[in-house]
Amino acid sequence: MDRNTGNAVQKAGHGDRDDVAYLAIDIGGSGLKATVLDREESMLVDRVRVETPVPPSPDVIVEALVALVKTLPPFDRISIGFRAWSATAA
Repeated sequence: MDRNTGNAVQKAGHGDRDDVAYLAIDIGGSGLKATVLDREESMLVDRVRVETPVPPSPDVIVEALVALVKTLPPFDRISIGFRAWSATAA
């Protein structure tokens, strides 16, 4: 996301060079976590975390992730992991 406009994917401008940066997001049942990693999967900045919104609707999750990612440095690529939700999950 562009920090100033909130539009599309923010690019660090590294392309396929060795210093490419990856935005890593974990969408968990109790927290949303994110950091920026280098090619060797080392964190370039400390992880940031917020509580997972309740109820965790797609729109609310996306809004929370946009706000969370705005605090991080530029990145080239994105990786997202998340748990499965269901209407019957407690």
